[in-house]
Formats: sequence, C-alpha cells, structure tokens
Amino acid sequence: MKLWTVQADDARQQLIKDGMLVGSWDRIDDSMFESAYRWLVKQMIKRGLMDSDKHPPVWAWSTKPEPGTVEEWSAPESKDSFVLMEIEVPDNKVLVTNFDAWHCVLNDGFCSFTDEEMDNYFDRDLYSRQDIEDSWQRIFDLDGCKKAGWGSHHQVVFQQLAAPQLISVCQPGALTTV
Repeated sequence: MKLWTVQADDARQQLIKDGMLVGSWDRIDDSMFESAYRWLVKQMIKRGLMDSDKHPPVWAWSTKPEPGTVEEWSAPESKDSFVLMEIEVPDNKVLVTNFDAWHCVLNDGFCSFTDEEMDNYFDRDLYSRQDIEDSWQRIFDLDGCKKAGWGSHHQVVFQQLAAPQLISVCQPGALTTV
C-alpha cells in the first residue's frame, strides 16, 4: 500500500541511520490523547499488527496531501522541520481508520452512525462507558463511516517503518522531492 507520512526531519534521519522508524510516546502532542493512542495500540495488538505497547504506531495517509497542507499536519508550536515521506507498507501490516471518526476516540465520545444515536448520547445519556468504547470499533468500518457522514479521509497506522519502504522525501509547501 502506497502511503504518505508527515514526520519531523530528525525522524527521517533516524530512519536512514538506524534503518527503522518506530513511534515515540514522547511525540504525542497532548498527554490527554495518550489514552486514545493506547486504545488504538491495543486494537492493533488484538489484530496481530503490533507485538507490544512499547511504542505508539507510525501514522500515515492513504492519499498524498495537497501542496501547502503538510504544515497543517505538523505541530505548529514545534521547532522541528517536517518532511513528507512517500512509503510502501504491505497491506497486511496496516490498520486503516476513518480520520473524522477517530476524533470520537480522541475526545472520549460516542461514535454514532445515526442522528438518533447522537441524540441518545447527548440528550438522554443512554450509553454506558462500555457502549462508548464499543462504538469506537466503528472507526474501522470505512464504508459505514462514509455512509454516516464521517467523511472519506483515511489514516493508516502500522508498527514500524523500515528504510527500504521509503520511496521519496518531500519538503513541505511545494512538495518537491528532496
């Protein structure tokens, strides 16, 4: 599967130097999101896509970002220089999620597929904690998410990136190959 990942340039350098890039818990933008990332790691472990929770997954996009959008996916307060890497990862090593629905997990909310479900969540508080967490499985139902109006942007996670999987590296902005 051809993918694109936005990474700090030092991550690209690590990939080239060490031959491998793994996620880092230190790079999660906000500690309040760590529980969402750990939930996703558990889902990957259950599916045989990660062997431990030592590292968070590496994130990528299923479509190439448009010129000028790479900066939107990097932390604006960061002093890091970012690059866009075109990569190839075997299909059986990735987990694809709906980008918009993923925000239900990030925000610890119910992932609804209907207006009625959303009304029951906000107005009636009918869902248990387990119901809410069970609803997060929907982020993997790409067709269901699209039909429910969650959009069609897909993000992809995987355990690690090996140097031979790197196709090209581009600078943000014009997305010209380095």
